[in-house]
Amino acid sequence: MPRPYLAQRRMYVPIGTAGGIYLAIAGLGGIAALALGSRVPRAVRRIFGWGCLSVAALATAFLAAGHLPDLTYATVVPFVALVTVFVRRGQPLVERRRFVVAYEAVALVCLMIGVFKMVRS
Repeated sequence: MPRPYLAQRRMYVPIGTAGGIYLAIAGLGGIAALALGSRVPRAVRRIFGWGCLSVAALATAFLAAGHLPDLTYATVVPFVALVTVFVRRGQPLVERRRFVVAYEAVALVCLMIGVFKMVRS
């Protein structure tokens, strides 16, 4: 089997599991914060709201991480963390125009990654 394919298979389970755990904690915490309403402190609601909104950025980071030249924990974990934070921090700039535009921007990045991969191969 090709070396990049084996590296991707080796990274898939631990990185995917961490992403799934993050999604479960952010999603269930967001649902609980919505259900409890004003009984939850504002700071906690903001944290879970940020977590729920960052899931799309996390998915984009996972997609882009598969195209790194070297798939090791030392390159993938910081890349995924930084892309998630930067995309999420950039969303308010786009959201001022329209809410949906932020997720359209994430979808556009995913499409650009796919086109880049197609052209590169």
